[in-house]
Amino acid sequence: MKVTLLRTPETQKAYEEHMKLGTTDCFMCKEEGITFGNEWKIIPNQFPYDAIAEKHDLLVLTNHTIGTYSDASYALSMMKELLFKIQGYDAIIENAPANRSVPGHYHLHLIKYKTV
Repeated sequence: MKVTLLRTPETQKAYEEHMKLGTTDCFMCKEEGITFGNEWKIIPNQFPYDAIAEKHDLLVLTNHTIGTYSDASYALSMMKELLFKIQGYDAIIENAPANRSVPGHYHLHLIKYKTV
């Protein structure tokens, strides 16, 4: 059992139940959001890190286009440029394959941390 302190128990349970469904539908592709050009959009995270975050959105490519190292390098450089334009967020990237809950759609977590 994977232990996480990022989500509240309720959100973690909902996330785990969703993952058990094994759906092939990509919510990132379907979700409307704030777009940046033709390649990027910001969408709300369906299963936010609500134990630590006041707000949790995702910066995602508008489609599944990363297949190579050079594609990923290009995406990361574009993300870096966009982060300078998007104020008020910290960013988290899950780069270990075991941590990726959506392996087919490259994304960056945009977090506004809770104040303590």
